Amino acid sequence: MLIAFIVVAAVFSFAVLGTGFFAAQKSGEVIQKGVETTSTSLALGGTVRVQSDTSDVKLKYIFLYLQVTPGRGGIDMDRVSYTLSTRNALTTFPPKDSRIAIAWQHRDDTDSLLEEGELVRVRITVKDLNIREDDAFTLEAVPPAGAVLAVTRTVPAGISTNTHYELL
Repeated sequence: MLIAFIVVAAVFSFAVLGTGFFAAQKSGEVIQKGVETTSTSLALGGTVRVQSDTSDVKLKYIFLYLQVTPGRGGIDMDRVSYTLSTRNALTTFPPKDSRIAIAWQHRDDTDSLLEEGELVRVRITVKDLNIREDDAFTLEAVPPAGAVLAVTRTVPAGISTNTHYELL
């Protein structure tokens, strides 16, 4: 009887310890994923600019200047997608979409990784989305890993054709 009690107690303690180790491992994985998410963050590297269309008072381009947060890892700009939402529409621009043009403003090497100290300008063609004066929009830059950068701006009233505007 005593031997049976010891065997049952040993099996029970092994099960409890195994569950504890499993929970500790899962907690470690969650913490690691959180560190990865915050360690690769995009940040604005300047103001958001827009250009109106040459023939109509609606937006043709949105310009977004991006950099990575200091002390963080790089982000592959070839794998970043963008989402633009307005009152009337939600549009997703997948990586390497023809409506996205990337121009490196400051680059330390020739790879597609945006790293600390580098600055990139992203031009998004929005002519077909009919964004006009007084329209608000939210533009999200969605990296393959890490936090999403969301920017909300409103197009100023009284815009003219073929003109650049800074949106603060």
